[in-house]
Amino acid sequence: MEWAATVGIILRLKKIDKDTYHVYIGCGSPCGSNMLFGRGDKKQNFDLYFNFSAKSRCTVEYDNDKKLWVARRFFSDKKIVLPSTYGISESAVQPKYDVEFDKKGGLIVTALMDSNDTFYLPNPCIVG
Repeated sequence: MEWAATVGIILRLKKIDKDTYHVYIGCGSPCGSNMLFGRGDKKQNFDLYFNFSAKSRCTVEYDNDKKLWVARRFFSDKKIVLPSTYGISESAVQPKYDVEFDKKGGLIVTALMDSNDTFYLPNPCIVG
């Protein structure tokens, strides 16, 4: 479901499962925010660069201050640092790497300025 206001704000609402929703609020390029909402007033906020795996209930988000990606379980405050994603971007507004979950729940990490620079990380939210 998507709504667009006349001032240029885009709002997307997506049902992840029976208890969890993802909300994206876009306010320009690059400008946006992501949130997860769940039963019992659960809420988790993320910035623009964000991805999640519904199957493993794991999120990844870009930490602009540390210049790397971190992971955490849905509605958890405990962050798992992904040190191999550290990098200073050639762009002032984008991270060096893009991170997305594959169908098996692992992470595909790709340099935004060099698609040949790609590597794989196991799902950080699954122990074992």
